[in-house]
Amino acid sequence: MYKWKDAGDIRCMICGAQADYPFRALTVRTLKVRDLGGEKKVQALGDFTDFGICSSCAEKELSSVRDFRAAIRPKLIRFGAVLLAGIILILVFFNRDRVFLLLGCAAMLCGILGIGSVVTDARKRRAEYEGYTADRAIREAAWEAVVKNAPKKNGDEDLSYIPVTPETLSMKNGDLMILYDLLPEIAVQAYTKIRAEYNNRNGAAGQ
Repeated sequence: MYKWKDAGDIRCMICGAQADYPFRALTVRTLKVRDLGGEKKVQALGDFTDFGICSSCAEKELSSVRDFRAAIRPKLIRFGAVLLAGIILILVFFNRDRVFLLLGCAAMLCGILGIGSVVTDARKRRAEYEGYTADRAIREAAWEAVVKNAPKKNGDEDLSYIPVTPETLSMKNGDLMILYDLLPEIAVQAYTKIRAEYNNRNGAAGQ
C-alpha cells in the first residue's frame, strides 16, 4: 500500500482513531454556471489534502458492499415512497383529472426506474469487489469511506477528490475524465500534478 507519511500522523476522519489507511488526494473544484446557452461547469484544481480511515471503519464500509441490502435500504425507501405516491395518484384521479393522472404515471415510472438503478449499481459494485484481492478490497472500501465523508461543498463550489495512488497513475486521461467527471484540460493537469506528487512523496518515503 502506498503511504506518503506515517499513518500515525493521520486520524480517522470518521471516528478519530489512528488511521490505518491514509490517503493523499487532489481536490477538484467545480462551479456550475448558468447562462443563455444553458448550464456549464467551470473546473479548477485545488490543493492536495490528507485523509485517513481506520481499519474498523474500512471494514464497516466493506461489509456494506458485501451485504448491500442494508446500505441501499434508505434509497429504496425513498424511491418506494415515490412509487407509492404515483400509484395513489393514478387510483384517485383515474378517469378524473388527466394532469394528475400523468403526474402519477411519471412518479410511478420514476420510482420503478430508481429502485432498479439502485439495486443494479449495488450488485455491480459488489461484483467489482469480488474480483479484488483482500488487500485491494479493503483499500477500495477505505477510499469509498473517504469520499462519503469528505467535504462536498465550499460555498457555491462542488468538491471532489482524486487519490494519489499507483492505480490512479495507471489510468489514461480519458479514464480520469470519465471516472472523476473532469473537463479534458483538467484531466491532463490533474494527471501531471498527481504524478509529480506521487514521485515526490514516494521518493521521499524511500529515502
